[in-house]
Amino acid sequence: MLQFITRGRMPLTETVIRMTMSTRQQGFTLVELMVTLAVAIILLAVGMPLFSGIVGSNRATTQANELVSALKLARSEAVKRGAEVIVCSSDTGACGGAGDWENGWFVHSDTNEDGSLDPEEVLRTWEALSASSTLNVTGGASVAFQSTGDASGAFTFELDNADATGSDKDAAKRCITVTLSGQVRAARGACP
Repeated sequence: MLQFITRGRMPLTETVIRMTMSTRQQGFTLVELMVTLAVAIILLAVGMPLFSGIVGSNRATTQANELVSALKLARSEAVKRGAEVIVCSSDTGACGGAGDWENGWFVHSDTNEDGSLDPEEVLRTWEALSASSTLNVTGGASVAFQSTGDASGAFTFELDNADATGSDKDAAKRCITVTLSGQVRAARGACP
């Protein structure tokens, strides 16, 4: 028969088992740390392109909302003042042409009715669009709102941000319309 080597009153094998069970592991092994780091890197590599597409989509929505707020500000100011208020594309401090909307825009009212833009007549300005954005306008270089809230014409603004992604080919586009009655609407997707 096998005899247990004893140490005091307890056999040696039982002592080894108790010592092993009573010690606690502190920290991580190098292998565990490397595996965790590898999984994190893979998740980041997969997620970053999706994240940049979301950022681009949010930028397109923000830029469309800025244009909508300019148009709605102009309409409400026209009604409040009882005078024409204009939103026009910006060309270094003056109203630009139909192709200058990407440079920004501003809202102004010709309070002294001299037909020219004076610096004190500018109600608010908006900065240029990001480099990845384009804005196509149908209707002209400026939108004028009358004291009744009616617009000077029908306008469509199609904003396209190249950084935005989505399942639809027009996911990066936003369409803003101004009706003759002065209503301003924004929708996701290309203009009809």
